[in-house]
Amino acid sequence: TAALGTCRALYRLNNLMDHVWGKLLQQRWPAFYGAIQLEGAQTWKGAWVKILSGHRYLFEVHERQHKVGFAMSAMPAMVSYDGKKKRFHASYVSIVPHAQEDMSVPEMMARARAHPGEVLDRSRVSGARHVDPYAVQPFTDPEPIKPGEAVEVQWKGQEGSPFGWWFGQCHSIDSERYVIHFTHFSPTSRWYELVVPRNAQEPIKADGFGYTGGVRRPSAEECRRWQQFFPPNLFR
Repeated sequence: TAALGTCRALYRLNNLMDHVWGKLLQQRWPAFYGAIQLEGAQTWKGAWVKILSGHRYLFEVHERQHKVGFAMSAMPAMVSYDGKKKRFHASYVSIVPHAQEDMSVPEMMARARAHPGEVLDRSRVSGARHVDPYAVQPFTDPEPIKPGEAVEVQWKGQEGSPFGWWFGQCHSIDSERYVIHFTHFSPTSRWYELVVPRNAQEPIKADGFGYTGGVRRPSAEECRRWQQFFPPNLFR
């Protein structure tokens, strides 16, 4: 009947408009898009309403609080939008209290990133609605990492802390470990080199300080983005 045809047309139009809302979110705030995809069970228009209403989402933020100790890292944070201030608020997942900061919309767009695609996929397959920032993320790429390649390494300073991802370069590799160089530090710095065991399934105490987890190969686009945060002068 005509009424049934009209209902079907409106249903298709509604789905099309929701697809447009999703594409807009993916282009403007991709970190939110990734977190909402994992959370599931909502329309994209509804997702926009939740974001603008101040709902908190878990993803990663580069250069936590602009502290040297978090240079060239992406740290997990619960992020929400404050409609009155027109600013974002990041509350970092941390063993340290009051690890928070506010950011303008352009700054959040520049510093926020979705969890890596393979991490989101792994969480989705397991049925999780959020990425576990404390979990070791194993290397799953069938193509082995080679010396000279850019890498991201899971590292944390304290046993009870969540992991962040830290950008570096694979210096060498053998059957048991990677040797990673963090080239934003001077070669004489204690933080320049880190030995990371391969195939870790749980946090492993590092030789110098802290704990290591997994290693991943960033995409070319991710590498370009990391370079935006590379300091003008090497840290010592």
